[in-house]
Amino acid sequence: MYIIEENKFSEKKWSDLHVGKIIKVKKNDMIPADILIIKSSEDNGLCYLETTNLDGESALKPRQAIVSYHKKITSETTLSNINDLIEVDLPNNHIYKVDGYIYFRNENNRQEFFTVDNTLLRVFLHKIIQ
Repeated sequence: MYIIEENKFSEKKWSDLHVGKIIKVKKNDMIPADILIIKSSEDNGLCYLETTNLDGESALKPRQAIVSYHKKITSETTLSNINDLIEVDLPNNHIYKVDGYIYFRNENNRQEFFTVDNTLLRVFLHKIIQ
């Protein structure tokens, strides 16, 4: 797993991950925590996940990066400058439902809603496929 520090990604252990950190997950990596997708290597912002070990379904499930971030993020420096507020539901046992808001501080706290379709949940999937 890679965590951004001082405008670049550094390889780190799972135990180094804390709430609010920006991480990079690569193809076939295990998901270390519940994460909000802000960028994908795909131009359309999509990534696909496999949940066979959890629900027995072998079909890949699409997930979408937050459009506002996906368009703005062009470099690791851009990532390091993100200072927005993210509000999300409290932990619960509904693995197919996540609701939250991003408050963009540099845009007069403009709000953008997100759902489970913009997240990768640690308990929900085992690897990401691009």
